[in-house]
Amino acid sequence: MAFFDFILKRRNKQKVDFIFFCIGNHGEKYKNTRHNVGFMVADRLIDILSDKYTIKKKNFDSWAGNINNRKVIVVKPKTFVNLSVNAIDSCNKLFNVSLDSYLVIVDDLNLPLGTLRLRPSGSDGGHKGIGSIIKKYGSNFKRLRIGIGPLPENVDAKEFVLSEFLEKEKEILNIVIDKAVEAAQFLLTNDILSAMNKFNNFRTEENKSTK
Repeated sequence: MAFFDFILKRRNKQKVDFIFFCIGNHGEKYKNTRHNVGFMVADRLIDILSDKYTIKKKNFDSWAGNINNRKVIVVKPKTFVNLSVNAIDSCNKLFNVSLDSYLVIVDDLNLPLGTLRLRPSGSDGGHKGIGSIIKKYGSNFKRLRIGIGPLPENVDAKEFVLSEFLEKEKEILNIVIDKAVEAAQFLLTNDILSAMNKFNNFRTEENKSTK
């Protein structure tokens, strides 16, 4: 075992209560794209960590610390989105946790911008990152989907998710990211059903009519 891994294992001997696994595309050119909403939530969560330190590995970057007296790890995979499971594998080995300790945070093209959905399990919903995890571990893990839709007519889905948010959308985006961070924090001390009841009906003013 490498000396650095030995130090990390000692430092993480304290039980990890929760891992926020935030899916996005690694690299500066993707930073502000719709497909990177997960990373945007990660950045806000990292900002509120106390006693924070960084752990960087081949398949992911992560930030460990405390939120509400819980030991938390915020993870940004460095794999391609459709290989997100490889980063999950690496996290499980390093932190000695199961998928029960995860909240997977992703964008969702099928939800309008300004809405979010918490689920305890389910299908991949067309998201290749979620699909890669389900293929190996099954579908029973918590996920938070953040709307980036709807897909405009006659626009390719891949082109759309890799485009940046419009200026007029950024205020809505900031509001829903803040709400996603609130939902993530809520899950540290509450069960998933309570979280769903509290947050799944959230809509920005622009989306009050969305069902």
